Amino acid sequence: MDISIVIVVLAGIAGVLAIIVLGTRHEERKLELENGAGNAEKLGAMNAEMNAEIARLKDRVNVLERLATSDDRKLSEEIGRLGSRVGAPNL
Repeated sequence: MDISIVIVVLAGIAGVLAIIVLGTRHEERKLELENGAGNAEKLGAMNAEMNAEIARLKDRVNVLERLATSDDRKLSEEIGRLGSRVGAPNL
């Protein structure tokens, strides 16, 4: 067998292997990108939940600040109003 034929055959095999490797890498990258899109939706949902929780906590802090800075009469009235709002017995 002539050496030039061996070189051509080996080059052909190397070309086919290169095409297979590139195709496999492309498919892996495509799957990574598709899976990443699902993560973005999950992160968006988590972000919305945390923003809602932050808003709720800010409201609570505002109430506590009002309670801490008001006089005794206003404090008693405010506690009674808040207690009736959440269904707790008035003090």
